[in-house]
Amino acid sequence: MLNGIIVLDKSEGVSSAFLVGRVKHILKEYNSTENFKVGHFGTLDPFASGVLPIALGRATRLFKYHLANTKQYYARFYFGKETNTLDTEGIIIKESPIIPNITEIQKAIKSFIGNSSQKPPLFSANSINGVRAYKLARAGIDFDLGEKEIKILSFDLIKQVSNNEFDFRIVCSSGTYIRSICRDLAAMLGSVGHINMLRRESSGIFKLENAIKIIELNSNNILSYLNPLELCVPQFDSIDIDSASLKDLMDGKKVIFMGQNQLNTKKIVKNNNKIVAICTLDNGILSPDTWLI
Repeated sequence: MLNGIIVLDKSEGVSSAFLVGRVKHILKEYNSTENFKVGHFGTLDPFASGVLPIALGRATRLFKYHLANTKQYYARFYFGKETNTLDTEGIIIKESPIIPNITEIQKAIKSFIGNSSQKPPLFSANSINGVRAYKLARAGIDFDLGEKEIKILSFDLIKQVSNNEFDFRIVCSSGTYIRSICRDLAAMLGSVGHINMLRRESSGIFKLENAIKIIELNSNNILSYLNPLELCVPQFDSIDIDSASLKDLMDGKKVIFMGQNQLNTKKIVKNNNKIVAICTLDNGILSPDTWLI
């Protein structure tokens, strides 16, 4: 079984689900007898491009830990027109003659830094009673997504592209919607806006310089682009246990790890230098959270 992460550089105009399907197809060409489990670590909208980590095998079990990692985006905001999708794929629903200048923008973006609550776009992958929000929005059904807690670590104005367009680089927590940031920034400046371009430059430690286009990936080179499981959880330190302790852990017995007195700390647990689980180490006692064998 192949376990790990392939970092794709997603192109504009294709869905994240489509790329998951393409990777499955390539894996079938690599080994037609094996049933591969494949998923992505955070969707990118079809109009967006950039880093899309694709998890293979047991790496799909690590998604919840990847959510703790930050993401970096390069985005182009267009002020003066708002679409119903807050990007270029929607229809214009609002217009404003007010176009902020560089000084006004630079002052306003400072207030976005830190923790805050954000309302996701109606056209999003959030679920309402098991139904994707974008499906409800397309059907004209009224609903409220509520707000979610996000964190913006940096928000920089890079350049002015045209009278209405400005480029930004944003580092934020997982689950942050850049389209919503554009909407909220425009509203703060007395205008309306939408995104003209969005490119994810990094997702956790996975960066564009290490990504491959799907057209370049094939059954002959897929192994060379497979990143190990440990890279999915770079925030955790690793510890090694012997085979007897591993058996005890698998049997549900208490495993004491001497010399480690941290409280409720996640660890990558290895046996013979091979990752076997993500565990919680609490006051010297190990307990498994996610098995990787």
